[in-house]
Order: sequence, then structure tokens, then C-alpha cells
Amino acid sequence: MEIITNLLKNIYIQILIAFIAAILISISIVPVLTGLNDKVALGALVMSIPACVVTLKILKIARRKVKLHELLLYLLIAASFIGPALTFKLGPISMFPFRALYLVVVPMFFLYLYKKKDIIEWRQIPYKSIFIFMIAWILFAIASLIWAKSLILGIKNLFYLSTGISLVFIISFLFTKLKNYLMFFYIWIVMLVLLLVLGFWNHLTQNHLSVSRINDLAKYMQSVPTAVFGNENDYASYLSISLFFVVSLIKYQKNWFVKLLGVGVVLGSIYIIYVTSSRANYISILLGFGVWLLLYGGKKLKTIIFTMSGVGVLLIGTLFYSRVIAVLDKIKSEVFATNNGGSIDVRTNILKNVYAYFEESYGLGVGAGNAQYYLKNHAIYPIDIFSNVHNWWAEIMVNYGAIIISGYLALYISVLYILFNISRKKYDDNVSMISEALTTSLLVFSLASISPSSVLTLNYHWMLFSFSIGFIVYYSTRYSHASTPITGGKS
Repeated sequence: MEIITNLLKNIYIQILIAFIAAILISISIVPVLTGLNDKVALGALVMSIPACVVTLKILKIARRKVKLHELLLYLLIAASFIGPALTFKLGPISMFPFRALYLVVVPMFFLYLYKKKDIIEWRQIPYKSIFIFMIAWILFAIASLIWAKSLILGIKNLFYLSTGISLVFIISFLFTKLKNYLMFFYIWIVMLVLLLVLGFWNHLTQNHLSVSRINDLAKYMQSVPTAVFGNENDYASYLSISLFFVVSLIKYQKNWFVKLLGVGVVLGSIYIIYVTSSRANYISILLGFGVWLLLYGGKKLKTIIFTMSGVGVLLIGTLFYSRVIAVLDKIKSEVFATNNGGSIDVRTNILKNVYAYFEESYGLGVGAGNAQYYLKNHAIYPIDIFSNVHNWWAEIMVNYGAIIISGYLALYISVLYILFNISRKKYDDNVSMISEALTTSLLVFSLASISPSSVLTLNYHWMLFSFSIGFIVYYSTRYSHASTPITGGKS
């Protein structure tokens, strides 16, 4: 009996037993699964039980080293990048990993807040104005339902807004150690690698998840990758923002193998962004690399890159003049020129409509989520079938008015300024690595956010702000003894 007990403690034996059990269960219940291909159903079920065993083992090991709230938050962060790509129905409600974990984390957050356990208290929080503005934003969104034309769109918008803002509070209050933000940083990179691999799979096999709009498009579009996102613009913006986490890792990582892998991820991300044909993100990554080189490149690296770039431009321009001109003309026509009723003209007309609605509302905005209603039903300028603003900054302005967009801009600039100041301090390499990544990624966000139809529902957008604000809260409380313009502390 003791021999059997010892064998059962071995994880490999447990996985083997789980596989056998999964096969037996699958063989018995696959015939009753309707609407699924038998092979797909069998494969899914065979893998499900051992996957659960491995997951439970990992969680058991992790539980010894991290607290429960930290573990749940790490899982929530990882799940946020997957979004609704893996959805199952729970009655009339669509459920997916992020939403399920969120429903667990929120009550846990309030419980910790009530017990004041493992949490930063309100009186200890620096930059309270950031959190006060976010609360005011939600309250204004609720009030705007009074004059909103579509209550359904308003409530839907309020739901996503409240979910996103709550993540900022949860991360900022519960992540109190540097190890939390380091784990956040590495989770972001791991998820980037996974979604990049999925993007290459889309591109090379022309297969897509059911959530992708590419499934319904013509054959020539089937190689456009979307990974777990609904469309290529959402995916490209995610890659543009995320690749600068890897750039920062490459700079501070001492292992050359990891550095080379990082370079591969960066180059792969740039290629996939190119394949998506997301114009705004072409400019976004140029802005990101330019800013990163200017702020964090170092004199030696700047000299090497500028010299190589100059020589490269001269040689390529001389040897391949006609091809260079052709490429530049193509970029000009895609990025800057109008296209006779195409997507650029439509986006221009959307912005014209948005500004007209903003003026008619006397700067109060049309109400939470109601830009979509006006664009769909009261378009002044022709926009074809489009009903989303396709510009995050304009979306905030038209939905919530002048006060909220002004506050949001102030928040964005303040967070950028604080992160930049943190990145200039050299207290810790990990702090520098994270602050440089966040500073660059936030700058890239300014342009990447105008590519998707709306970033309101994109979790990575809220995670970027949660990471940034939470990190400056951590830094300011941890290094409050230092004499810096950030903390205002004394030496």
C-alpha cells in the first residue's frame, strides 16, 4: 500500500493516470456531444483532465511562494490578454477566463479593503488626484445617462469603463512589492510571445480563432493575423505597445541567449505589424524606437545606430533608388493620402461628425457610449456602415465632454512625466527596466490607440494604465525617503 501511495505522489504518474482516465471518459461521452467534430471533441477532452492536473500542481507550488491575492491577480493579468477568445455560455451569459477571475478578484479586493490586510490604505496612497479623477469619470458617465439617447449603449459603455477603472484600483492597492510588478512585467512578455506565435500560425496556415473577423473575409485576406483579437488593428496595437517591454528587457538582461530571443521577438512583432497593414501602428513603432533611442539609448548606441542608419540609407538609396522611390510612394499613398472614399476618408469623416456632435452638446458630450448611436443614426458626413469612433481620444471627448477629456489628458501626461522621472533614477535595475518600458509603451499608446475601433473593451489598454499607475504608487511609497521631484520626500 505504501508503494502505491508513493507512486501516486509522483506528478508523472498522476499525469499518466489522468491521460488514461481522460481517454476512457472521452470514449464514453464523445458520442453524445452534438455539434462538435468527433476528433476535435475527443482531443479536447483527452487533454482537459491532464491539463487540469498540471495546472493544479503549478498552483500548489506557486501557493507556497505567493499569497492568494497575488496568485489570483497574476492569473487575472494573464487571462486579460486572452479576453473573450475562449468563451463558453453560462445560460444567457458569455463567460471567459478573464471575466470568471474578475468575479472572484473584485469581492476579494473589497474584503481585503475592509480588513486592511495586505493592502495599501487610502491615507498612504500618493497621487490621490488620479484616483479621484477616475471615480469622477465613472460618476459623470452615470450622470450622462440622463441625456443619452441610447440607454443600452450607455449602460454597456459604463460596464466596460467601470471594469477597466476598477483594475487600476485593484492593482494599485494590492500590488505593494517590486516582485509583484516584476511578475507583471514577465507575464506581459510571456503572453506577448504566445500571442505572437499564434499570429504567425494565423499568417502561415490561414487558420483563425472563431472570434476573428478574417474568417468572413475574402481568400486574399486569410493570411492577415489577428491572434485572440477580433480584428488585425486591435492585434497590431497590442504588439506595438508590448514590444517595448521586450526592448527594455534586452537592455537590462545579462544573458545573451535571452537577449537574442528578445531580438527575435521584436523583429517578429514588427513583421506581424507590417502584415496587418495597420498604418497608425507603423508610425507608432517608429515613434517608440525614436523616443527610446533618444531617452534611453546611451551615447555609444546612438552613435552606432545613427552611423549605421546614415551609411545604410546612403547605400540603399544609391544602389536601389527606383525601388526605394516605389516603396516611399506606397507608404505615402497608404499613410498620408486620401483614398477616394476608402478607410482614411471614412475616418476623417467620422472625426468631423464627432466634432459636430461635441459642439452640439455644448461640450458636455453625447453621453456614455452614445457616439456609436449618433454615428449610426445621425451621420452628417458619409461614413458608410461604420459606427465606432476609431480614435480613443476623440471617443472620450464626444462621449464624456470637455471636462473628462481634459482630466484624462492631464492624467496621461502626469503619469508619463512621473514614469520618465523614475526611469532617470538609478536605484535598481529592475525599477529602471520597468519604468523605461512603461514610459515608451505609454507614448506609443498615444498613436496605437487610434487604430482600433475602440480601446475601451481591450483589456491590455486598461492593464497598461493599471501597471503604470500601480507602479508609480509603489515607487512613491517605497522610495518616499528619497529627495526627488516625484515623491516630494526628504533626503
